[in-house]
Amino acid sequence: MPNFRNKQPKIKDDNTLECGNYSQLFPNTPIYEGAKGIIVNRGSNLTNCVFPPDTVFNCKRPVQIDFCQHRHPNMGLPDEGGVLDICKHTNDENKIVVEGVKIGYVRGDIILG
Repeated sequence: MPNFRNKQPKIKDDNTLECGNYSQLFPNTPIYEGAKGIIVNRGSNLTNCVFPPDTVFNCKRPVQIDFCQHRHPNMGLPDEGGVLDICKHTNDENKIVVEGVKIGYVRGDIILG
């Protein structure tokens, strides 16, 4: 199974993609721009991919997932400005406050601070 994760592989027109990993790190990343007549079969990871408009999917369409460093600390992602307070995934519901001072956030079983 080919692994094109976070890569922009080349493809010829009228090509069929079988099982493979085509996932991209950032949502709505164009893949195979300009190619025509692509057919995508089952068994492929298409996360965050945007295919040319005439692509035929014989499987689920690509899903868009917005990752950030705070939700996925091991992926080496940007931290949305370097400040946890501005990350869209942190909010008052998961804030840790001790004696009136915010010391961090809880994400699952991890404390971010």
